[in-house]
Amino acid sequence: DDEAEAHRGPVERRRGRGAQRGGERSGCADGDVERPLIVAPNDMQLRLRYAADVRQADAQIGRHDVGVRRLDLERETILVITSDHGEAFYEHHNRWGHGMMIYDEIMRVPVVMWGPGRIPAGRRIRTPVSLVDLPPTILELAGAPPMTDIDGESQVARLRGGPEDLDRVVFAESPAIKEFHENQIAARTLTTKWILTQSTPPELVA
Repeated sequence: DDEAEAHRGPVERRRGRGAQRGGERSGCADGDVERPLIVAPNDMQLRLRYAADVRQADAQIGRHDVGVRRLDLERETILVITSDHGEAFYEHHNRWGHGMMIYDEIMRVPVVMWGPGRIPAGRRIRTPVSLVDLPPTILELAGAPPMTDIDGESQVARLRGGPEDLDRVVFAESPAIKEFHENQIAARTLTTKWILTQSTPPELVA
């Protein structure tokens, strides 16, 4: 049904409906963009389905916000919106999806935080950060004891107007995939990104 379809991910919908690059489609419409997918190229169909998923997530976040405000829990709530990955749409190596590459379309994700009385509204930091920074940041915001033996660093001071570290380097790694690529390691600064494997020179990709 429509509700179940709205909660299926783009990969599941692709498998269930046979969307393939260069393939044929029939009788399929996307309720989010309100246009028949048959009229769009298959590459665009994937993007439209992904956009529908994003809109579905946005609607659920809106429901959460309404509930928090109705219960008068704004100052008891820390809302963090992020993702464990982005999505590739054939930008590199003629591949789509995630989990197989370490380029920015997969690795760079938003982090949006809301916490009245804890996080200043409208604050945006430029310091490069990683998802490993989230646990210590959230714990400090909540007034909980800090974690030990972790790589991440709390970003609370910067959220509250502290000095930036524009030279900070964050790292990422993608395990080897047989017949596609070796183990990949990426180093990212504010303006530059390098990807390194055992057998190839460092690749400057940003």
